[in-house]
Amino acid sequence: MGDTLIDTGGVRSFNRKVFRCGNGDIVGISGNYATALNFVKWYNGDKDKPQPRGDYECLVLDSYGGLTIWEFGVTMTIKDEFYAIGEGAQACLAAMYLGHTPKTAVQIAKKVNVQVGGRSHIERI
Repeated sequence: MGDTLIDTGGVRSFNRKVFRCGNGDIVGISGNYATALNFVKWYNGDKDKPQPRGDYECLVLDSYGGLTIWEFGVTMTIKDEFYAIGEGAQACLAAMYLGHTPKTAVQIAKKVNVQVGGRSHIERI
């Protein structure tokens, strides 16, 4: 679940930030959009090359239900029941801790953070 607002050098545009990989894993991206897309390509099977470096963060929900953050070439396993990344992370986490669904959490983040917007994109488990 994610928003679709992208800031490219101060210009607003919209594109998806949540992707389903060939192995069934779901990858959400934030940060530099182009570099994060390179991560998705790398994660989805182009691993003969080194992991792309840059200013991005990715949250992977694997097909077994595990959550992992990939950032600056480092992976961190998340043991929490849910997690969020990007500009709207704090609003989303607060909403989910209050019992809201991820969809509602993103809608709340759109109301309180100008860097969160556009349509919501959902990949079902």
